[in-house]
Amino acid sequence: MCVPVAVYAGVMAVMSIATAAMSVKQANDTSKREAENANNAAAADYAALEEQAAQTDDVYRAEAAKSQLEALREQATIRVAQGESGLSGASSLREMAASKLKASTELSTLESNRTNTAMQTEREKSKISADNAGRVGAAKSKRVGAAAAGLQIVGSGLDGAYKGYNIGQAATGGRKPEVVR
Repeated sequence: MCVPVAVYAGVMAVMSIATAAMSVKQANDTSKREAENANNAAAADYAALEEQAAQTDDVYRAEAAKSQLEALREQATIRVAQGESGLSGASSLREMAASKLKASTELSTLESNRTNTAMQTEREKSKISADNAGRVGAAKSKRVGAAAAGLQIVGSGLDGAYKGYNIGQAATGGRKPEVVR
């Protein structure tokens, strides 16, 4: 092989190796960014769910306090009516029992709703976790391993050298090198 052909082959091999190495690096960097983005999105979704759960608890506490206050007012009204009338019989006891039952039912409904909302939030967290695992797995599957990267780079180098050799042969007209003795 004459010197110009070897130069062409060497230059093409180096360029092909550099291009393949950059391609592998870019693929791995992109994969890493995608995994990080998936994790960041999942963290933001978790934070939003936590905030939603805190707001739900605040609403529950406010509604429970309101319900208890209404029950106390109703029971006080019943007691005042008993005191003013001077009667305290079965009908006033029934009214008091009905008032307490109503308050208890309201609190039970509120607690049931809060529990159901908390369970739904946990299901949503599980879904976020599963979605995130899928996204991160997909991103990691795009990474180029060391062996594959090595083969890709070596293959590109050989291909570049072959192309450079052919370019060199074409440029020199396929002449054979002169042997100096």
